Amino acid sequence: MFFFRKTSGKTILMIEIQSSLVRASLVWFRPDKHPYILYDGSRYVPHGHKAGNDRLVAGVLEAITESLDEAKRYYSSIKNAGTFDHIPRHISETHFILSSPWMISRARTVSVAFEHPTKITRRYVEGLLAAERRKIDPDETHDHNVSIIEEKILEVRLNGYPISDWKDREAARLDLSYAVTAGGETIDRFRRACSRISWRDSIYFHSSLLLEYAGISAMKPGERSYFIVNVHGKMTDMASIKEGVCVFFGSFPIGVRTIIKDVSSAMKTDMGTAESAISLYIGEKFDEAHSGSIAEAVGKASSAWIREYAKMATEAGYSNGLPMKAMIYAKDHEDLFVEAIRRSYPTENPTVLSMDDVAEKVSFDPHAEQLRMVGLYATAIGSLTM
Repeated sequence: MFFFRKTSGKTILMIEIQSSLVRASLVWFRPDKHPYILYDGSRYVPHGHKAGNDRLVAGVLEAITESLDEAKRYYSSIKNAGTFDHIPRHISETHFILSSPWMISRARTVSVAFEHPTKITRRYVEGLLAAERRKIDPDETHDHNVSIIEEKILEVRLNGYPISDWKDREAARLDLSYAVTAGGETIDRFRRACSRISWRDSIYFHSSLLLEYAGISAMKPGERSYFIVNVHGKMTDMASIKEGVCVFFGSFPIGVRTIIKDVSSAMKTDMGTAESAISLYIGEKFDEAHSGSIAEAVGKASSAWIREYAKMATEAGYSNGLPMKAMIYAKDHEDLFVEAIRRSYPTENPTVLSMDDVAEKVSFDPHAEQLRMVGLYATAIGSLTM
């Protein structure tokens, strides 16, 4: 006689790919409970910030393979040990979460005025989106093998009013706000790399910014207009949200590792010492003998970052003043970016997503590191797909 253990919910593998880091996380989605973070592990990728760089792609693929193997071993170990009751037997889905330079995201609004009230059908809206897909610029993805990896309708307005149940209603005017994410040929290489753990139709790709927007909307529904600022290895990704709708995505090639490297060069020291100098600068704990060199080096590097931030704000339509709030995330030296914005834009309120905000929506296993962004992504995927 065979006895089969009853399982509950599903387990997914999230693979976050930044400009210089790959992070794998296992998330158990259980009925009527918060997502449960079982495991996470990170690997740094050292080369360049251009997605077409062969060494960078090779390094990322190696990190993905190692992360997959480690996640599989860990999942097998907790199943065999009987650590959790009713845990699913298999990892059912893989969700890639891509930051720049691995994808481009665009937020757009299409407006159509009709001569007479017209029924707005799903087929009509899908036709509009199909026409818009062809406008993605292949050069932005660093190759011409562009594929759409994610598409989301953000808001539908009929006759000027936002409507959630818009299908088959009549209107004289349609305003369709949507986000689309595209990637190049590396997307297929990422997909093949995880074919050992998931079927092709169980592999999904997401823009990190779009998931952050969805996660913040779920965690802090009262927030309506703000910037999302995600500072990672060698890039900074930004999104602008106005009245609850994402209207702009952008990025620029300065990140945490860039600033550490610039401080290292300016002080003629190694990267570790440069990191310490940044920490001292943030805490204002440097002695008088080194205060001048540290302040000059870190101040110059952070000023270069804030100039690019201002350019992105202008592109987002904020040439005459920024939104009142910017939500900032950086795994390292987060306070440096908060203070840079605060000094340059005294009327703006730079803030961070707190662990308390995340803990209201996500649970962490004691063996998993409590990372805010992992919790945010799990919340977003749950709100979009469960």
